[in-house]
Amino acid sequence: MDENEYERLAGALDRLPNGFPRTSIGVEIAILRKIFSTEEAWLAGLLTGQWEPLDVLARRVGLTTEEANE
Repeated sequence: MDENEYERLAGALDRLPNGFPRTSIGVEIAILRKIFSTEEAWLAGLLTGQWEPLDVLARRVGLTTEEANE
């Protein structure tokens, strides 16, 4: 499951205006692993790219507001 979180995050980043180019060897996933914990990758991968209040985001992903704030 750990790998899926980073793949989802890479996909979310690629949907941003600047994109997040993928490579054939997957070095971008190694970079994301250095920058984000698994929990951060999971949450960031669920962001939509549109602003939403923390309580709305927390409810959508099944966390309390406090958990999402951490």
